[in-house]
Amino acid sequence: MCANGLDFHEFSKLGWTDLQEPTKVDLRVADEYLRTFESGLTVDARNIYDGLSRVESSGLQMKEKRTAIELLAIKERLHQAAVDLKWFGGEQELADGLTKF
Repeated sequence: MCANGLDFHEFSKLGWTDLQEPTKVDLRVADEYLRTFESGLTVDARNIYDGLSRVESSGLQMKEKRTAIELLAIKERLHQAAVDLKWFGGEQELADGLTKF
């Protein structure tokens, strides 16, 4: 879900940039537009936050290598798009009860 959130986040930033730019946005240099202003993405999974922000090894000290590869791709996109990753606990999430069945 973090990757899906980041995709939507980038889409929203490009949409906002498109509204602000008097000329047509060139998607071949989308990363330049994404870096024009900083933004943030929050996660409530501590292991994802730790893997993306604290660990610098190539395997992110994870047993599941496919997850580590996906997190490395997310980490690269966060840097390229100037997105600041934040963590918050479940007790701080007001809508947490709405995600449970």
